[in-house]
Amino acid sequence: MRKIQFILFPLTFLSILLLGCQSNESKATLYDYPQKALNEKLDAEGEVMEVILSSSTLEDDIVIKDEAIIKEFKDMISSSVKQDGIVNMANPDYYMDITFKNDKRQSYYLWVGENSQNSSLMKTDDTHTIYTFDKEMSKKISNLLKRKL
Repeated sequence: MRKIQFILFPLTFLSILLLGCQSNESKATLYDYPQKALNEKLDAEGEVMEVILSSSTLEDDIVIKDEAIIKEFKDMISSSVKQDGIVNMANPDYYMDITFKNDKRQSYYLWVGENSQNSSLMKTDDTHTIYTFDKEMSKKISNLLKRKL
Protein backbone atom coordinates (compact mmCIF):
# COMPACT_ATOMS: atom_id res chain seq x y z
CA MET A 1 0.00 0.00 0.00
CA ARG A 2 2.84 2.34 0.87
CA LYS A 3 4.44 1.75 -2.54
CA ILE A 4 1.21 2.73 -4.34
CA GLN A 5 1.00 5.99 -2.37
CA PHE A 6 4.66 6.64 -3.06
CA ILE A 7 4.03 6.33 -6.83
CA LEU A 8 0.58 8.03 -7.04
CA PHE A 9 1.52 11.19 -5.13
CA PRO A 10 4.35 12.27 -7.50
CA LEU A 11 2.29 11.34 -10.60
CA THR A 12 -0.68 13.37 -9.38
CA PHE A 13 1.54 16.33 -8.54
CA LEU A 14 3.29 16.15 -11.94
CA SER A 15 -0.06 15.97 -13.79
CA ILE A 16 -1.41 19.01 -11.96
CA LEU A 17 1.81 20.90 -12.65
CA LEU A 18 1.72 20.11 -16.38
CA LEU A 19 -1.94 21.06 -16.72
CA GLY A 20 -1.33 24.36 -14.94
CA CYS A 21 1.55 25.23 -17.28
CA GLN A 22 -0.52 25.04 -20.46
CA SER A 23 -0.59 28.26 -22.45
CA ASN A 24 -3.90 30.11 -22.76
CA GLU A 25 -3.04 30.89 -26.41
CA SER A 26 -3.48 27.26 -27.39
CA LYS A 27 -7.00 27.10 -25.95
CA ALA A 28 -8.99 28.57 -28.82
CA THR A 29 -12.73 28.82 -28.28
CA LEU A 30 -15.65 29.79 -30.47
CA TYR A 31 -15.54 33.21 -28.85
CA ASP A 32 -12.08 33.79 -30.31
CA TYR A 33 -13.53 33.73 -33.82
CA PRO A 34 -16.53 36.06 -33.97
CA GLN A 35 -19.22 34.96 -36.38
CA LYS A 36 -20.58 37.35 -38.99
CA ALA A 37 -24.16 38.43 -38.54
CA LEU A 38 -26.76 36.43 -40.44
CA ASN A 39 -28.12 39.58 -42.03
CA GLU A 40 -24.74 40.30 -43.64
CA LYS A 41 -25.20 41.57 -47.16
CA LEU A 42 -23.07 41.49 -50.27
CA ASP A 43 -21.85 44.72 -51.74
CA ALA A 44 -20.46 45.60 -55.15
CA GLU A 45 -16.85 46.75 -54.72
CA GLY A 46 -16.99 50.00 -56.68
CA GLU A 47 -18.28 51.34 -59.97
CA VAL A 48 -19.32 48.49 -62.26
CA MET A 49 -18.18 48.68 -65.89
CA GLU A 50 -19.74 45.47 -67.21
CA VAL A 51 -21.51 42.27 -66.23
CA ILE A 52 -20.78 39.08 -68.16
CA LEU A 53 -23.13 36.11 -67.85
CA SER A 54 -22.31 32.67 -69.16
CA SER A 55 -23.96 29.30 -68.92
CA SER A 56 -23.65 25.83 -70.36
CA THR A 57 -27.02 26.41 -72.07
CA LEU A 58 -25.93 29.66 -73.75
CA GLU A 59 -24.05 29.65 -77.04
CA ASP A 60 -22.39 33.01 -76.36
CA ASP A 61 -21.73 35.01 -73.23
CA ILE A 62 -24.12 37.84 -72.43
CA VAL A 63 -22.13 41.06 -72.02
CA ILE A 64 -24.04 43.84 -70.30
CA LYS A 65 -22.73 47.41 -70.43
CA ASP A 66 -26.03 49.28 -70.22
CA GLU A 67 -26.04 51.39 -67.03
CA ALA A 68 -29.72 50.76 -66.25
CA ILE A 69 -29.31 46.97 -66.43
CA ILE A 70 -26.03 47.11 -64.49
CA LYS A 71 -27.88 49.05 -61.79
CA GLU A 72 -30.40 46.17 -61.51
CA PHE A 73 -27.56 43.69 -61.00
CA LYS A 74 -25.95 45.95 -58.37
CA ASP A 75 -29.33 46.19 -56.63
CA MET A 76 -29.59 42.40 -56.75
CA ILE A 77 -26.18 42.02 -55.12
CA SER A 78 -26.77 44.66 -52.45
CA SER A 79 -30.20 43.23 -51.55
CA SER A 80 -28.82 39.69 -51.13
CA VAL A 81 -28.77 38.39 -47.57
CA LYS A 82 -26.37 35.80 -46.16
CA GLN A 83 -27.99 32.49 -45.26
CA ASP A 84 -27.03 30.36 -42.30
CA GLY A 85 -26.30 26.66 -42.62
CA ILE A 86 -24.43 24.24 -44.82
CA VAL A 87 -24.45 24.98 -48.55
CA ASN A 88 -25.19 22.11 -50.93
CA MET A 89 -26.30 23.46 -54.28
CA ALA A 90 -26.90 22.12 -57.77
CA ASN A 91 -24.92 23.51 -60.69
CA PRO A 92 -25.63 27.22 -61.11
CA ASP A 93 -27.89 28.60 -63.81
CA TYR A 94 -25.32 31.28 -64.68
CA TYR A 95 -21.74 32.24 -64.04
CA MET A 96 -21.53 35.98 -63.52
CA ASP A 97 -18.36 38.08 -63.78
CA ILE A 98 -18.53 41.70 -62.72
CA THR A 99 -15.76 44.02 -63.88
CA PHE A 100 -15.23 47.21 -61.92
CA LYS A 101 -13.78 50.53 -63.08
CA ASN A 102 -10.54 49.84 -61.17
CA ASP A 103 -10.07 46.63 -63.28
CA LYS A 104 -10.99 44.48 -60.28
CA ARG A 105 -13.21 41.50 -61.04
CA GLN A 106 -15.62 39.54 -58.86
CA SER A 107 -17.16 36.24 -59.94
CA TYR A 108 -20.43 34.74 -58.74
CA TYR A 109 -22.56 31.68 -59.26
CA LEU A 110 -26.20 32.64 -59.87
CA TRP A 111 -29.34 30.53 -59.40
CA VAL A 112 -32.49 32.24 -60.68
CA GLY A 113 -35.70 31.14 -59.00
CA GLU A 114 -38.71 30.28 -61.11
CA ASN A 115 -42.39 30.95 -60.42
CA SER A 116 -41.92 33.52 -57.66
CA GLN A 117 -39.13 31.67 -55.84
CA ASN A 118 -36.14 33.29 -54.18
CA SER A 119 -32.89 33.33 -56.11
CA SER A 120 -29.37 32.78 -54.84
CA LEU A 121 -25.82 34.05 -55.32
CA MET A 122 -22.50 32.61 -54.25
CA LYS A 123 -19.05 34.12 -54.61
CA THR A 124 -16.83 31.71 -56.51
CA ASP A 125 -14.05 32.29 -53.99
CA ASP A 126 -16.33 31.46 -51.02
CA THR A 127 -18.35 28.36 -51.84
CA HIS A 128 -19.36 27.83 -48.21
CA THR A 129 -21.64 30.87 -48.09
CA ILE A 130 -24.79 31.58 -50.05
CA TYR A 131 -26.79 34.78 -50.35
CA THR A 132 -30.45 34.95 -51.35
CA PHE A 133 -32.56 37.77 -52.68
CA ASP A 134 -36.31 38.11 -52.57
CA LYS A 135 -38.98 37.08 -55.08
CA GLU A 136 -39.45 40.59 -56.43
CA MET A 137 -35.76 40.98 -57.29
CA SER A 138 -35.75 37.41 -58.68
CA LYS A 139 -38.57 38.36 -61.03
CA LYS A 140 -36.71 41.50 -62.19
CA ILE A 141 -33.51 39.57 -62.91
CA SER A 142 -35.41 36.75 -64.60
CA ASN A 143 -37.17 39.26 -66.88
CA LEU A 144 -33.87 40.99 -67.71
CA LEU A 145 -32.30 37.66 -68.62
CA LYS A 146 -35.27 36.67 -70.80
CA ARG A 147 -34.95 39.94 -72.72
CA LYS A 148 -31.22 39.36 -73.25
CA LEU A 149 -31.63 35.76 -74.39
